[in-house]
Amino acid sequence: MLTLAEARTAILAAVRPVGTEETALAESLGRVAAGDLVAGRGLPLFDRSAMDGYALRSADTAGAAREKPATLRVVGMLPAGGRWENSLERGQALRILTGAPLPPGADGVEIQEAVDRDGEQVRLHRFVPAGANVVPAASEVAAGSVLLPGGAVLIPPALSLLAAERQSKIRVYRRPRVAVFSTGDELAPPGVEPGPGRIPDQNGITLVSLVWEAGAEVAFLGIAPDDPSAVAHFLRQAAGYDLVVSSGGVSVGDRDHLPAVLEQLGAAVVFRGVRMRPGRACLGAVLNGAPVLALSGNPGASYLGFQLLGRPLLRKLGGHRHLFRPVCRVRLAQGYPKPSPHQRFLRAKLVETVDGYLAHLEKGQGSADMVSFLGANALAVLPAGSGPLEAGAQVEAIRLDMAENN
Repeated sequence: MLTLAEARTAILAAVRPVGTEETALAESLGRVAAGDLVAGRGLPLFDRSAMDGYALRSADTAGAAREKPATLRVVGMLPAGGRWENSLERGQALRILTGAPLPPGADGVEIQEAVDRDGEQVRLHRFVPAGANVVPAASEVAAGSVLLPGGAVLIPPALSLLAAERQSKIRVYRRPRVAVFSTGDELAPPGVEPGPGRIPDQNGITLVSLVWEAGAEVAFLGIAPDDPSAVAHFLRQAAGYDLVVSSGGVSVGDRDHLPAVLEQLGAAVVFRGVRMRPGRACLGAVLNGAPVLALSGNPGASYLGFQLLGRPLLRKLGGHRHLFRPVCRVRLAQGYPKPSPHQRFLRAKLVETVDGYLAHLEKGQGSADMVSFLGANALAVLPAGSGPLEAGAQVEAIRLDMAENN
């Protein structure tokens, strides 16, 4: 049985990102860049005014002061989007608006609030250095520089820069397609009265929503009965998907058929069982070139297993550079009495204090508990081999409320 780190390394090594596609810039928010996005030209495209004011030659303001202003003749007005053909000559100024290109001959701008205008003349009361209130060409982005590296998520600022670069279409990784199904004779679909001895299928909707949250496309195939031929049928239905995620039927009980069926279908088992609590009962395999992640039938363990194994796997398939959520050091607000022979993940709510983060453990840490995830924003990680921990003990925590670095 592998540790979580070993299991993740093994299953991630067995997959590669899905193919790419071209999408319109306006529809690419949240997609993953399939390669480095390089600036074809510098931004801004030209020296432009940063303020409403007067474009001028800095030398014409030498020695200007309140008691001895420099007087310049205003020769016109230049708005954003306009163009001034003639070179500004000695003693001339040009009324200029924010965003307009600096006219030839000018090397600075004085803001309109700092001058006195009298007809066609303007008086300046201070020296205006070259470059004042001017945004130089290519000062924001140099031509040939990488705007966004491959594997990064396209966020609004990136789209803004790409629009400035005249991009209308972007090559991105296509969204991974995921097939999800549940297993178990005891399960009833949501909205259907379970009947004696049966329970609603929580895991189906949970896993579907987690897949959507991770940015992939998902299809729920339904509930497979505890029968080898039925499980095989569902796995065959999942052919052509980039990832298959199931819940239940993966332990060592008489009706846990999934591991044997996978082997019969020719799957290469990457790991079976992980040394962690909860969620030990899980399996990773590759069937017909696509990864299969079989998770526990217990809702809490299934949820946690997807967060720790399924989400990083989906991010690798989707071309992301960063696969794991941020980790921080925390102090336990209360003790935890159980020893942890295997790595243990406790649902916790982190509160920031002057001394760092304090982790308040949620009630209900069992494999079946889901209510405790409602208030949890982190998973406190207890190292394998640790004994009972007292309040104040320092451990690492995985931030469930923070996305992976883009």
